[in-house]
Amino acid sequence: MNSRRIDEFVHSRRFPVFSSLVLCTGLIFLVAGIVLTIIGSTRTTRRTSASNGGSGERTKQEVELYSMKTELYKNYTWKQYLDNMDNPKTIDFTNEVQLRLRQLIRESRSHNRRTLFEFQEVSNNAYDVLKVQILKYEQTAADGILVYASAILLGDHIPPEKDISATINSVTNNTVTASNATTVQTFSAEYCKEMERPIATTPPVATSTLLSTTSSPQQSTTSSLQATTTREFTTSSSPLSSTTTVTTPAPTQPYCKGGNGPFVKQDISVVFELSTARAIVDKKIAHFIGNTLFPPEYYELPGSSGNDLFTQLLIAPFPNTSTYKGIVRPDYAAIKGLADVQAWLNAVETLDGYYNFNGDAIVDGVEFFATQNFANKRQGVKKSLLIIASSDIGVSGTQAAVAALKKTSTVITISVGSGAQTLGSLASAGFAFSISNLEDAIETSTVVSNISSKLLIQSGVCPTQATTVYATLPLTSPQPHTTLATTSHLTTSVPKPASCNDGNGPFVKQDISVVFELSAARAPVDKKIADFIGYTLFPTEHYELPGSSGNDPVTQLLVAPFPNTTTYQGIVKTDYTAIKDLADVQAWLNAAQTLEGHYKLKGDAIVDGIDYFTNQNFENKRQGVKRSVFIIASSDAGVAGAKTAVEALKKTSTIVTISVGSGAQTLESLASAGFAFTISSLDNLAETSRVVSNITSKLLVESSFCPLPSTTTVLPSTLTQKQSTSAAPISTTTSEAPTTNTHCAMGIVQDIAIVFDQSSSNAILADKVAKFIENTLFASSNYLITDSNGNTVTQLLPIPYPLYNGGFISPKYPIWKSKNDFFLYIWSMRNVYRQLSNYIAGTGIADSLNLVKTANTDSSHRNTVNSTLIVVGSGASDINKAQSIADDIKNAGMRIITIGTSGDSTFHKLSSGSSGDEFTIKDISDNAFWAEIAENITLSLAELSGQCMPLTQVTPPPATAQSTTSLLTTASTTTVQETTVCTGPSSIDEDIAVVYDLSSGDVPASPDQVVDFIRSGLFNKSKYGNAQYAAVPFPSISSETDLLTMGYANFALLRSLTHDTLPVWKRHSNLKSTISDGLKNVWRINNGTLGENHRRKGVPNTIMIIAKSDTDVPNSEPIAKVLQAQGSTLLTVSIGAKTNLTPLASNQYSFTVSDFSNSSELASIAEKITEALAPCYAKRR
Repeated sequence: MNSRRIDEFVHSRRFPVFSSLVLCTGLIFLVAGIVLTIIGSTRTTRRTSASNGGSGERTKQEVELYSMKTELYKNYTWKQYLDNMDNPKTIDFTNEVQLRLRQLIRESRSHNRRTLFEFQEVSNNAYDVLKVQILKYEQTAADGILVYASAILLGDHIPPEKDISATINSVTNNTVTASNATTVQTFSAEYCKEMERPIATTPPVATSTLLSTTSSPQQSTTSSLQATTTREFTTSSSPLSSTTTVTTPAPTQPYCKGGNGPFVKQDISVVFELSTARAIVDKKIAHFIGNTLFPPEYYELPGSSGNDLFTQLLIAPFPNTSTYKGIVRPDYAAIKGLADVQAWLNAVETLDGYYNFNGDAIVDGVEFFATQNFANKRQGVKKSLLIIASSDIGVSGTQAAVAALKKTSTVITISVGSGAQTLGSLASAGFAFSISNLEDAIETSTVVSNISSKLLIQSGVCPTQATTVYATLPLTSPQPHTTLATTSHLTTSVPKPASCNDGNGPFVKQDISVVFELSAARAPVDKKIADFIGYTLFPTEHYELPGSSGNDPVTQLLVAPFPNTTTYQGIVKTDYTAIKDLADVQAWLNAAQTLEGHYKLKGDAIVDGIDYFTNQNFENKRQGVKRSVFIIASSDAGVAGAKTAVEALKKTSTIVTISVGSGAQTLESLASAGFAFTISSLDNLAETSRVVSNITSKLLVESSFCPLPSTTTVLPSTLTQKQSTSAAPISTTTSEAPTTNTHCAMGIVQDIAIVFDQSSSNAILADKVAKFIENTLFASSNYLITDSNGNTVTQLLPIPYPLYNGGFISPKYPIWKSKNDFFLYIWSMRNVYRQLSNYIAGTGIADSLNLVKTANTDSSHRNTVNSTLIVVGSGASDINKAQSIADDIKNAGMRIITIGTSGDSTFHKLSSGSSGDEFTIKDISDNAFWAEIAENITLSLAELSGQCMPLTQVTPPPATAQSTTSLLTTASTTTVQETTVCTGPSSIDEDIAVVYDLSSGDVPASPDQVVDFIRSGLFNKSKYGNAQYAAVPFPSISSETDLLTMGYANFALLRSLTHDTLPVWKRHSNLKSTISDGLKNVWRINNGTLGENHRRKGVPNTIMIIAKSDTDVPNSEPIAKVLQAQGSTLLTVSIGAKTNLTPLASNQYSFTVSDFSNSSELASIAEKITEALAPCYAKRR
């Protein structure tokens, strides 16, 4: 904003209002001049007694509400003041802003027109600024700050708008300066002309969202977007208490074509209790209405542009409802969005505090809506009245009025707490609800979900779809954002997969252990962590504990604090079935907190809790059931000490970390891939709800379970026909979904290939792209690997670029066990490319596209469904060659969507060419924009290929000798020959890479012992006829490793190399057992970039890993999986009973030598390895 221009002054008589305070040439702290731009106001009156010469004359008081917007001076940035909402400096900042706004409005008292606009508190208190309230902060694109605020003026004769305008604008030296201001510039009227009036602000939006000016859900109009971040405030708490809008689970998984809607089409009136006698709970009720009761994914308000609306809303308090008539306007179109709701609630709360109303006359509110002649009340549209109260004293007096109203409206009651038990008697049948505690995010969310569900059943509608719902990418846009066909109703609730047809479940079937911080040094946040675990972390709709009847449990749970976990042994039982329900969890947590309060334990030893769950012999731990360990802490002081124990635990469990606040930033390093979460404040219900939802979603992907329904119903479906050309529209045999009450769980039935940038030229970009695919692109529950009938729904083929020598991927669509399998592959692939960055150069994409082209001709590709290729990256060096291959792919009927990163628009040469097929992102750090792209892609694919789940039961084809296995195990197609007769030991003709440990130290085996075993004991020459051997020692010792690596050669050369190179390694000291060094060099040999003799085509390949330590196993797993994906068999020999290399081995190819000095044991292991490799003894992978 130009600091030398201000908005013109405008005043109208409508409410809600948005006006602007624009600071000329300065910040709120350095104000050089100001003009009030008041787009609207509203006024109410009261009668008061005034002392006037001892008389009892009563004077009329007027109240006027203004809403304001001001942009702070550019030197005051979001990062400086608002990045951390818990910072005391931020609280001081907000208090200062409110104070200066108040003073600024009053500043005109210095002008000689005192009788027109007087705010000074004189003897008769003629005028005053009753209250200034910050509603919201908003971050601008330049990291500046927009302030949205409301002010309430109170006085005997508040002048007309034209007089206020003249007064404010005639003040020639209207200056407010804070104590820390260094300079003061005065106002000059010549700079304050012809400033455009600001566009009405959008309703409050979720943090880090995109605001759009698209005028209606029915229109396909697109417009440039600007990323914003908001901080919202309410009067029910301190000025900095952030809005607690709970993400409400979908009442039933709704679906409208295009994913936008359904919405409740009703005229809704809300009557709520606002009484001084119940001030605390009533403020919570007001906050609940303004922030939680009407989630925008189900209630579409008209908006500032007057959209063809779905939901109209009016709100009024009781008792004495008529007193608020000046604020509660008799017009259903007055409330444009949730920002208006919050402004109204702030105004009536302030006015109630001024009048100190007491009473319980619910009838005041009911009659207000029954008797008023409201404008814009729609004919033929259903009506609902919500009554919210914490006391039922006024129920009996309201029965008659409500009975009359039920003839035209549905009456919904919400009883808050335990004092309104008979309120439900006013409700229409099935519409009585209760909330015991408005601070219980799960309970409030459930009630809101149930109300929304019932209203959607009554009058849910879908917006009419535009012809095009895709994105339009303006390549010349000055902002690092694209223009998207917007839908502002994105459901972020816990997904309910379609596999549970009766709505019961799905549930997480796991044994879960929770390790949490409980330390006197961290009070009071550790107490909040305990409450979070007991009341929020495990919502009962997705975690079914065994119950008191001892049902066959779905979820088993144990909870233990750290540090000094063993101190709690008497409380933390060693039995997974001991916790029957959440009441048990809460009782255990209370007992643990009591014990901690007695001992005053301090410390950060996360490892205490990890060791406790690792070393205990727990009863009822289930075999074959997945396990997860949650680690929750507000400090990362104990992270380093827990790493070794956690890495060991990862072999059997998923590690989930939850960092609380800003003090545990490295806690995420303990987490399994994709399972690190952060909650900045446990008091922020919206944030905690979102994190719980995300964790639950991921665990459901890993191990969801549905109880058997009472009756089994298979929903019919008809697959869409395959696209014939890239330009032609898809014709389908499915009928178009009706636009009313269309509810079903959707799955995207497609084959989707993803070609993504992993070039070493930009490691940051490669990381970002991989994380986008792993965490964002396929996060929607609409992407299902299989449905409950076992049908394949979404097939995913990920292919990185560049590729070398055929790369890691077989040209076929793999069979994933779950989405988590797919995500793990992406994570593994990124790790491999990172480790091999010195050996993989270039940015060629053509080979990867060619792999997609080949995969589309494979039998794994389904010809009966649509297919899409998503290309993510930038800077491809062979784009022209790639374009020719892309044309072939499109001509075969596959749609191509391109996402050009770092502003690279050349990628769009590969796309299918329509507006919804091309995206460009200039700022790769903009996570919100990545999410918007993913959401738009999901919506377009769902519209084309979304079908109700489950699909019709399809019997899988009979097993054949030929089977395709997962990418994570092997990318080759193998033929199993069933033989029953063996005529004798078969010759092993393979390329065998021996990866052996030459790290320092003689325990549990010396380098000499390892080499002697390879040279003299491991290979029986009579059974290894034409095998070729590669000697690959580790760790790597600079360039010497490369110079001494020959590749595959005969056994004599293997014996010579292992003997002759041993002294080179023994010259070094403190060498570590880094298995990953050896595996990387095997990959280089097999792919032709190291040694002279590389892996032979068509010849089996076995990689033998001989190591005396497993500390490097986590680093080695990603490259091991890639070698398996190339068709290699990995065989491990663990030296010593404490060494475990099993995670690196292919199935049934893991061996252990407990005593390496025992020649008999070594001979026995060598024979077992021979039997495993010989085709006469075992089926090869």
